[in-house]
Amino acid sequence: DPEFLLEKGNSRQLSFTVTPDCDAAIKTYNFDLVAAIRNTSYSTRESLSLEIEDLQEINISSGALKACSDSATSATIEIENNGTLADGLKLSLTGLDWASLEENSVALETGQTAEVTVDFEESNAPVGNYGFSVTAHSKEFGKDTVQQFNVTVRDCYNISIASVDVDFD
Repeated sequence: DPEFLLEKGNSRQLSFTVTPDCDAAIKTYNFDLVAAIRNTSYSTRESLSLEIEDLQEINISSGALKACSDSATSATIEIENNGTLADGLKLSLTGLDWASLEENSVALETGQTAEVTVDFEESNAPVGNYGFSVTAHSKEFGKDTVQQFNVTVRDCYNISIASVDVDFD
């Protein structure tokens, strides 16, 4: 009850609960708590603050990624939930039209890690390094975690011409 009778010389400890919206911005909110005596002009004010922190952390990582230009290959990335709550993640890959994820979603408990396979199709791409991004969209918190990756494309057959003999007879 927001109103109560307090006898002169007594005190009363109050507790209150603040429940921010799920989509509240991550920042510090300042507000005033006012206690007033009814039917008088007397009041007292206390300035308070509430800090909303982002405690949901998703990490996406891998070792060195390698693909073959002349055949399909695959590699593994890891997605880890370092947050304080379980989360469902929608996964997507952008940046390379010849790469895709085998899984498009994962559900992770707090502290859990999932391995996700990246498939690299035969591309005939020149040997070199190519960048792409993997995005994990939180179904619970509506935020994206984006990680940039590089894949080294190489000639896996490693066929080369060592020498050429020409006979001019």
